Amino acid sequence: MEDIIYCNPIKVKDKLASFNFHDIILALMSASPKVNAYLQSIRLDIDMKEEQKKLGRVKIEDLEEAQIKLILHINQYSGGSDVTEYRNHEDTHP
Repeated sequence: MEDIIYCNPIKVKDKLASFNFHDIILALMSASPKVNAYLQSIRLDIDMKEEQKKLGRVKIEDLEEAQIKLILHINQYSGGSDVTEYRNHEDTHP
């Protein structure tokens, strides 16, 4: 899940548009602050913290399942190339 912060944010935003909103919020509930901040910066139209509060308590299994779905969804379209492209871009521009 942490590698998502190295993906091209424009491409991630496009991919998230076709992903279940509820699963995005669930996946972020157990994600690191960096991942939450990254995805919040991509989806400025949504208050992630507020949406997580609305969900209340959830099962760990549901969080893990949502993270797996999100990772698979992004990987399905990127084939790893988005991560590599963005990492290389970041490495050349400190």
